[in-house]
Amino acid sequence: MKSYDYSRSNYVLISSKELDTFIEDTQARQRQFSLRRSFERIWNLLLSAFAESSEPKIYQKHDRDGNVYFKVYDPVTHQTEILTTEQEVRVWLDQRYYQ
Repeated sequence: MKSYDYSRSNYVLISSKELDTFIEDTQARQRQFSLRRSFERIWNLLLSAFAESSEPKIYQKHDRDGNVYFKVYDPVTHQTEILTTEQEVRVWLDQRYYQ
């Protein structure tokens, strides 16, 4: 049987009260972080809602096979399209402009 030298360990013995305090502090920090993240998300949503532009949004994406496609969004009509080529994106932009 292998013996273990506890004098060289990285472990620290603490009382159950200290452990409870540590857990409570950790949970409080997690709640605080979660609340902060929630406020950040709300703030960002508000900013984007008030700063909404009429300019189209075009995102280049990849499917799970690595193929490129484009997700386009028109904030005026609130329509989203999925297009497979840059040429389709150009046609979509032209059609949007002349409507």
